[in-house]
Amino acid sequence: MPEDSEQSSSLNEWHERSFFLEVKPRTDLASLFVDCPPKISAENKENAVIDLVRVSSHSVEIGLPTNLVANLPAIGGTIPDEVQHFSAKIADISLSPASVCTPKWADSNRLFMCKVHAEAENIPLVPKNFHRLARDMCNADYLEDFCQMLVEPTTPPPQVQIYYYFLNLKFYLFSFFQGGTLSKGSSKRNRKSASQSPEKRDKAVHITCRKCGMKFVQEGNKLALEYLPTDDWLQTSASGDFFCRDSCGAKCDPNRHGGHSSKGVESTKVNPDWVPTESKTLISHLTLTVHKQSLNEKSYELSGQIVVCAGCRSEIGQPVKNYPDLLALHHAIVSTAIGNKDFIEFRFNDYSMFLAQLILTSCENQSSVKLVIRSLDKTPYLLIWLLESYVVLATGMLHEKAQNENEEAVRPFPAIKMLYKVFDAATAASDPRANGEDASVGLIDVPFGCCLQMTEALLKSSHCLPPACRSVGQFYVGFLKIANSI
Repeated sequence: MPEDSEQSSSLNEWHERSFFLEVKPRTDLASLFVDCPPKISAENKENAVIDLVRVSSHSVEIGLPTNLVANLPAIGGTIPDEVQHFSAKIADISLSPASVCTPKWADSNRLFMCKVHAEAENIPLVPKNFHRLARDMCNADYLEDFCQMLVEPTTPPPQVQIYYYFLNLKFYLFSFFQGGTLSKGSSKRNRKSASQSPEKRDKAVHITCRKCGMKFVQEGNKLALEYLPTDDWLQTSASGDFFCRDSCGAKCDPNRHGGHSSKGVESTKVNPDWVPTESKTLISHLTLTVHKQSLNEKSYELSGQIVVCAGCRSEIGQPVKNYPDLLALHHAIVSTAIGNKDFIEFRFNDYSMFLAQLILTSCENQSSVKLVIRSLDKTPYLLIWLLESYVVLATGMLHEKAQNENEEAVRPFPAIKMLYKVFDAATAASDPRANGEDASVGLIDVPFGCCLQMTEALLKSSHCLPPACRSVGQFYVGFLKIANSI
C-alpha cells in the first residue's frame, strides 16, 4: 500500500474506553457507543464504585461528576481508580443531553449504547445519494489545478518578486557587515537559490510504481499533462472516439448532407487533440492514459490485456479499448507526480477518500449499490453493498481528565457505510454474485494491488467499530471517509 494510504489519525482501533458516534441525516437521533470496562474486584464487589456515562454538548465522559468526587474520602492522598474521570471532546457537532434515550448494554457486558440528538454546527446535514457524491468528488477543477502545476509562470507574482528582492538585499547587507568573508561560491549559490522558488526547481512529470519504485519515464522528460473529464471518456464519448461532424455518419438524409464528405467520419483517424501522444499524457480521476512511446520499454510488459510492472510484476493497468497504442495506468498502483507532489496526495489527504471515490463512481456507472471488485484477470476478491451514501462518524478514545485538557477535540467526518464480503477460492466459486450470475451486481476490474488496498482499508475501518457492530450475517460492516471534516 502506498505511503499516503495510512488512515487518518482521527481513526482509532477500538480499545478500552473507546467511543463511536454515528449521525445519519435522515434520522433525528444519533447512535452513541461507549466502552465501559468493568472494575469490580473479587475482594470488594459490594463497595465498588459504578461508572457513570455522561453526555454533554461537546463531550462524552465516564466517571462520577466532580462535585461528587470531592465528597469521597481520599485513600492515601490519591483518588482511587474507581472514581477516575475520563472524557473526550467532540468538535463541529452539538449533542443534546436532554434527548438521551434508550440506554442499554449492547453486548450485556461493557458496551454502553444510547440514542441522542446531534446537530452539525453552522451547516445542516443534508442527505446525499451516491450520484451527487460521485459528481462532487469527480470535479474536474482538481485535475486542472494539478495540470497547472506543470506550467511555468512567465512572470512571478509581485509578492514573490518583492520577497526575493528583500531576501537578496538581506544577504548582501549581511555579507557587507561581515567584511566580505563569504566566499564567491557561497554567494553564487545563495543568489541562485534565492532567484528560484521551490516550486520551479522540478517541473517534470514522474510516473513510478508505488510498490517497487520502477520509473516508467526517463528523468528530465518533457511530457505535457492534460486531463480528461471522466475516466471512460475515450471509450464512451462520441467526440472522443473519432473526429466526426455528426453521429449519423451523414447517411440519414442524403439530400441534407449531400455536400458533406463522410470520408473523415468513417475513417479510423483519431483526432490527436483528444488522445495522448508521445509527448502528452492525459490524467483522469482514477487513471493516467499514456502512449506506449512515452514509457521506457524495459519498465513494463504486456501480459495479454494486462499491463504489468517489469520490476515487481504487479498489475498496473490495461490497454485502452479501440486504442492499441494507449495504456490506462491506475493511480492506486502507479504514482503520477509533478516534482515531489503525488496526484493522490494533492487531491486527497487520506487514501481512503480515493477508494471511496472509486466506489461511488463505480456505483454511478453501474447504476447499482452492489459491486464485485475483481482483479484485471477477472478474479473476484470483494463484494461491496453500499448501505449509506452519507453518514457522519466520530471515533476516538476517552482520556483521563488531567490529560484531556491538552487533548485535541475529535473531529467528525463524512463517510460512506457499506457491507462487504471477502472472497476466497471456495466462496468465489459458489457465490453467484461473484461470477456475474446476479444481474443486480456491478463488476469492477482494478489492479490486484488495489483489491488488496481496498480490503485492508475496509478491515481497518471495521476494527474502529464496536465489536457488536462489526458484522451482519455473512457480511462485515465497514466505511470509507469522503472528507476530513463536515
